[in-house]
Amino acid sequence: MPAATYRRNPLRPLLEEACRQARFLDPRRSITLDAEEITIETNRDALKQTLLIVLDNALKHSPGDVAVTARSSGGRVEIRIRDSGEGIPPAQLDHITRFNTPSPLPLMGKGGGLHQAISEKEVMRGRGLGQR
Repeated sequence: MPAATYRRNPLRPLLEEACRQARFLDPRRSITLDAEEITIETNRDALKQTLLIVLDNALKHSPGDVAVTARSSGGRVEIRIRDSGEGIPPAQLDHITRFNTPSPLPLMGKGGGLHQAISEKEVMRGRGLGQR
């Protein structure tokens, strides 16, 4: 696998692109974006893949709309993806990011945690997904 490429990227256009693509998954649902103008050093493809995985899960496991926000504070960037789903029981959080582990959550359905495991792998690899 080639080494990850980290470059300075404006975050807002990347978030807009991920939200636009995720809207095709369920056009009846609203995905809103409220993001500051932030530039981060990131592997753009890995961050976009992770955003799409989380947005896909929000649409699959929540009946309502989805809101994405991005803020910068103290040299850190926080991206939040909020939905109206029940969430994952705290006792199950560590199970959903393991490869080859059946999902203990019946509501996870087809997902089984593989996407979360891929996301975690991307975040944990090297320098993570981005730095301000």
